[in-house]
Amino acid sequence: MDSALFSHGIDGLLDELNPQNQVVGFRRYPSDLDTAITRFRVDDTPHSWFRRYVDDSLHGNLNELESQAVENDLLVLAIVRWEQRGVLRYCRIQALKTTGLLTDFYSDPAIAASYVRMDVDEGTLGTGFSHPYPHLHAYPCLDFRVDMMGRSSSNVVVDFLESLYRYYYPTRWRRWAQRSWQEHVARTQLPAADDPFNLVMDALEESRMPVLEQQACNLERIKRVLQENKDLLCPFRLDNELRRIMSYPL
Repeated sequence: MDSALFSHGIDGLLDELNPQNQVVGFRRYPSDLDTAITRFRVDDTPHSWFRRYVDDSLHGNLNELESQAVENDLLVLAIVRWEQRGVLRYCRIQALKTTGLLTDFYSDPAIAASYVRMDVDEGTLGTGFSHPYPHLHAYPCLDFRVDMMGRSSSNVVVDFLESLYRYYYPTRWRRWAQRSWQEHVARTQLPAADDPFNLVMDALEESRMPVLEQQACNLERIKRVLQENKDLLCPFRLDNELRRIMSYPL
């Protein structure tokens, strides 16, 4: 059975965070997450942070680690606090991606790994617009590319999770995107000959900007369908007015 989003692991994470119609609330993934243990310290590396989490939170139990991980090489930890039926007041999502198995990385720091975190935190705004709302931290993956600013989407929880799959699992992301688009095609009865999906996606992968310029309307349609699919599956939304007043440059 296909996952609703990018993987069954992400589906399970979002189920755990689901506010269940609570107007105000707080959720963690996993539910017993200790924020003191999982804080990334100044002297941490991805490996030292990971070892502390496994040793102190899971008591070194690698089987429990496997059950928590969204992929066998991707660990995601999350905290959300909301009010007004899903308006985010605090969010921290931490992701650790390894080039080998997480269970092997525990004892082998030579395995390459990247740590990425998204923060939505009104208590860490920094000086002189130094901390956008929301903002990302990455170590040491300086080429991790995700735009969290200046967009109409306020679904930053799923947008960030999606970015992990776009970057680390592009083939799986494309399968999800195609499945979402095909559901739209079936509903709207778009003729197969007029389906622009593969043309647009291939042009993106091959950096063919002239084709994307010609397909601008179809590109917008595809993006809108994918965003609507994500929005159906997660109720959390950023306060876009706070994002607006914190955005700089204009």
